[in-house]
Amino acid sequence: MDIPKLTGRQIKYIRSMLDLSQSELAAKVGVSQPTVYRMEMDAAREYESIAVMRIKSLADENHLLVPAHEAFSGRP
Repeated sequence: MDIPKLTGRQIKYIRSMLDLSQSELAAKVGVSQPTVYRMEMDAAREYESIAVMRIKSLADENHLLVPAHEAFSGRP
């Protein structure tokens, strides 16, 4: 099983597009609100965990296309 990687910026994008608070997202993926906060604050870091797999699944279930990290930073 491949666990997807998401950056903090992508996690924040998914959360905002799903109109969830950090607490709501945390509850849905089984982590604490401070964990979601820390992940979002380190915007460029790539995360790979079961929680990230669940966040990606939420995005997929809602037909949300998540831009590549580079699309947020404006770099090619």
